[in-house]
Parts: sequence; C-alpha cells; structure tokens
Amino acid sequence: MINPGTLEITSGTPQVRSVFFNTRQPIQTFMVSFRLQAVSLNPISTPQGVCLINQNNAAGAGAVGLGNGGLGFAGMQNARALAIYAVDTTRVAWGVAPGTTTGAAQLASNRPLDVTMNYVGTQLSVTIDDPALPGVEYIGQFEVGSLSTQLGNSQAFIGFSASTGTATNLGGATFHISDIAYSAVPAPGAVALGAACLIAARRRRDSM
Repeated sequence: MINPGTLEITSGTPQVRSVFFNTRQPIQTFMVSFRLQAVSLNPISTPQGVCLINQNNAAGAGAVGLGNGGLGFAGMQNARALAIYAVDTTRVAWGVAPGTTTGAAQLASNRPLDVTMNYVGTQLSVTIDDPALPGVEYIGQFEVGSLSTQLGNSQAFIGFSASTGTATNLGGATFHISDIAYSAVPAPGAVALGAACLIAARRRRDSM
C-alpha cells in the first residue's frame, strides 16, 4: 500500500503476490470496479499481469497461486479469476488462458485504466476504459457458469493477485490498484474495498 487509497500489489522486482478483502462477500450477482495502472513494465519479461479473484480456498484470505504466467492465480484451488495480462498487448481472459486483446486500452501505456466487471446469472461482462482517450474501451462477455456452485458457497473472498516474471528474464512490473468498489447487486450502494481494509492477508513470494 502506497497511500490509504492505492494498493501497490507488486513493486518492480520479480514477485508474485495476492491480497483479499478480510471477509467473504456475496457472489451470486455482483459488480466490481477498480482503477489499474502498470506504473512500469518489463517488455521482455514472461507474462505480467493482475487477476481479480473469487475464491474459497482452504487458505482463506492468505491464498496465493503460482507466479510468472500464472499471475498469482494458477494452481489456486477452489478459485475463479479474470486475468488481465500486460505483455506486448493487453489481453483479458477468464482464468489463465491466452485471452482476447483489449485493443487500444493498453496497460503498457502506463496510463491508468478503469475496469468494471458485472456478473449476472452465469454471464460476466467486462469493460476496460482509458480515461485519457475518450471512446477507447474494451468490452468483453464471458460465459462463466454459476460461481456459487463452482465455489461451493454463495459467498467468497474477493481480491487481487499479480506476478512480474522472474529474475532470470528480468521481470519487474509495478502495478497499482485504486478506487476499488464492490456491490452485491441488487443491494443498493457499493462497498468501498479500500486498500487499508483489503490488506487482511498479503502473501508474497519474491524470486531469487
């Protein structure tokens, strides 16, 4: 955390990290929004990026997955995630997969991007806007099934993971996440998951 409203989930050295809100949230229908910025990227590193995760892993808010292309999510049991990759072009995927390009909404620009996710029924819609370029946005739709059924509960830990490559290939992205808000639709109002309350459990594995 670099200030009360901004989470620095990785800090420019080879890392894999995760951070979750400290209590489970409803996942039957929800909206999540946040601002994501790649303050720095290593263009020759293995896949770098961030995941928004819903999980009921046995480790609870301390869960963390594999690094490198796993983005801190791959290998995490009883978990589902939206992955946002930043390599030569920004790509979005449900789970750790090749994904689809976001067009002009690019993390590699170092500009902050506004991300909104809406989950209704079995459909997840994703919008990524570049505030500096009006009209430039990515809109995607994913058929993800029932998260409550897949995760065995109508509530789950919600949070983020990220990874930045390894020392061998000079990974070292710095990712900032801010303006985090969650709403269990149709319940009115959004719960601000500020960085201070998100850091219930922060796990890191720094590559040597």
